[in-house]
Amino acid sequence: MTYKNFNSNYWDNIAVSMSSHFRDQTIAYYHRYEYINLLKKWGGNIRIKNILVTDLFNDAFRQDEFLSWLSKVNKKVIGIDISGVIVTRARQYNPNLKYYIVCDVRRLPFKIHFFDLIISPSTLDHFSRKDLCKSLIELNSILSRDGTLIVTLHNKHNLFLYFILMKYFKSVPFPIECYSIKEIKELLISNGFRIADSASIVHLLFPRTFLIILTRLKKNKVIYNFVREHIIFLSKMGRLVTKYFTGKFIAVKAHKV
Repeated sequence: MTYKNFNSNYWDNIAVSMSSHFRDQTIAYYHRYEYINLLKKWGGNIRIKNILVTDLFNDAFRQDEFLSWLSKVNKKVIGIDISGVIVTRARQYNPNLKYYIVCDVRRLPFKIHFFDLIISPSTLDHFSRKDLCKSLIELNSILSRDGTLIVTLHNKHNLFLYFILMKYFKSVPFPIECYSIKEIKELLISNGFRIADSASIVHLLFPRTFLIILTRLKKNKVIYNFVREHIIFLSKMGRLVTKYFTGKFIAVKAHKV
């Protein structure tokens, strides 16, 4: 299947075929924790901004979603997704969010300069390079002149993630492209953005399946404390010089040129 076939019907079928996004809620919670911390750090005064979230896949499965937190802070958040099934599920789980729209991030229906903050949580790494650039041009056009784009993409520097999970085992049921920090910055700059900051989030020292086995045994106090301390330690790894080699995602904060 080529990238051009990854349309709304494809993502509808993916959503229908999956019962959950994570096999264990502890790991899902860690993903959510990392995203919320990132938004608190880079989002500025979230309460007063027009905000766009560029996909609702996480929200459709609820486990690692951050939209419920965001919509409590700001009632003007708009969530979009190419899949009608995903939008319907996300709305069911979070009815407090007023604005759900089925649309393609490569062809957005919004006015220019409308949004003060755009959050793209691993949306664009499901596209070809050409469509990723098309999406960035669209996002740039609807971002206000002093607005902020927060984008996360799968991390090519994490060799375990890139070579073993993505290339060898094909561990996910949908397409994912991994990017280096240099590639991401070059793509953003060439499509009308300037870089304000960068980070790496969601650090897993052990293979995920190992943690899943441990968390299923967390009624054992020793194992539970080990998992809890491990998660706390992981959240601090983004401060280290090795952050790009251990993170699942590269995150970049950018502004319109």
